[in-house]
Amino acid sequence: MTDNYHHSQKGWFIIAVLATGIALVAFDLLTGGFRTGPFAGLLLLAAALMLFYRLQVTIDDTTLTIRPGIGTIKKRLRLDDVEFVRTVKNPWYWGWGIRWIGKRSWLFNVSGLDAVELKMKSGRTYRIGTDQPAELEIAVRRALKDVF
Repeated sequence: MTDNYHHSQKGWFIIAVLATGIALVAFDLLTGGFRTGPFAGLLLLAAALMLFYRLQVTIDDTTLTIRPGIGTIKKRLRLDDVEFVRTVKNPWYWGWGIRWIGKRSWLFNVSGLDAVELKMKSGRTYRIGTDQPAELEIAVRRALKDVF
């Protein structure tokens, strides 16, 4: 099984915001002494940074895999379950991260508004944020031709 497509997008704004938060809380802890609340906040910010600093998308012979951050969370979509694919723009208020966006739909996004939408035969929809929407859509379409 070989990778037909592999792309990793960094969420630079998420990285900047979370790293700034980590630095501020760490400075507070260093200058004000250990306190449970700020320390818990520091751990939470560090975990969020590890989980959402990038979005990696890989397509192999049978599967499209979405891995945010270090890959602890991952979603695998079987290509033979994909009904159609299209490039879309997400509304700004949907934000970033992994979220349910209604009507049996999920969003995976770390930056920007561009995405590729996959409509599954089950009726479920996945939107994958990307800084290369045309390339990702083409890669999915190619992979679908190989599957069918």
